[in-house]
Amino acid sequence: MMQGASSSAAGRITILATSNGAHSASTWAQTITDGLLALDPAMPMHRRLAAIALRRSLTALFYEAFQAMRPTSTFEDVEAVTAGCMGEIEKLFASTPWAFEASHPEIKDQFRAFIRRNLLSAADLALRTE
Repeated sequence: MMQGASSSAAGRITILATSNGAHSASTWAQTITDGLLALDPAMPMHRRLAAIALRRSLTALFYEAFQAMRPTSTFEDVEAVTAGCMGEIEKLFASTPWAFEASHPEIKDQFRAFIRRNLLSAADLALRTE
């Protein structure tokens, strides 16, 4: 089974491959965090520390979100979890150096689409949306 996480904003695609098993919520959480917030080795230390703390919070948020996904999850379940994630993301980014960028409607739309697409994939609903 292959399930994918992609980030058009980052210009990369990540494929999670298994031998016919589901990915753990922690694997999904880390993959989604990596897709949304990369660490730049050249960033100043204070921003790097803020990014590390934000990544930790995002990973915890996404872990809970992916724990909620089941093969019996519906599109409505995915939409509700996505909306909850977006509300929390707004709060998490609000006190960071990236608050302005994260509040931009187009960035929010990209985040929402990325999270939704991966939740659908985790719930084995992705192919039914195409």
